[in-house]
Amino acid sequence: MTTLLKKIAKLVPSQIREAELISESWFILKVRDAQKKLKITPGSLVQEAKSPTAKIGRIVMFRYDPKTKESLKHYDTFPLVIPIYIYRDRMLGLNLHYLPPKVRAFILNGLMKRKLRGGVDEKSRLLVTYKYLKRLSMFRFILPCVKQYLPSHIKGNVIHVDATEWNQVIFLNLERFKKESKQMVWKNSMRIANDY
Repeated sequence: MTTLLKKIAKLVPSQIREAELISESWFILKVRDAQKKLKITPGSLVQEAKSPTAKIGRIVMFRYDPKTKESLKHYDTFPLVIPIYIYRDRMLGLNLHYLPPKVRAFILNGLMKRKLRGGVDEKSRLLVTYKYLKRLSMFRFILPCVKQYLPSHIKGNVIHVDATEWNQVIFLNLERFKKESKQMVWKNSMRIANDY
């Protein structure tokens, strides 16, 4: 994974676009495949918190309609989330869309080096908690990604992304920000990181 991070750091915009196109092709195949498989229901995110198959530390995607959208400066209607804690009525997670793709790759690589359970396979997950994340030097980049999600506001099913596919999904342009462009959201996230 370190080799991947070094490659990403050297990417120029045209190479990033190429990685995005490869990721988009992967996503199309993933959606077709997902239509054949059982998906996770929104309520199961909370119900599974106490089970060995909990989605904590895995990457999930879903359509979302925030309860407090009127008061939010901006929000993502199709978040890419690493759940880190499940409360009785909501989920705390890292929405990687709040960061530009290169920074997403940096964060994911750092977390995988430190906290990946077992090897990389479809059942792998990150063993991370908010308390652990706060101690990391890269927490300043993670902070803008920390969001809460209400299962009752998840629209449709939740798509689980296997760990073997994390490197593809982080380069996808799936973010659907409302009220501000993704460039403005990323600029704001980088300002938060630099001010921390």
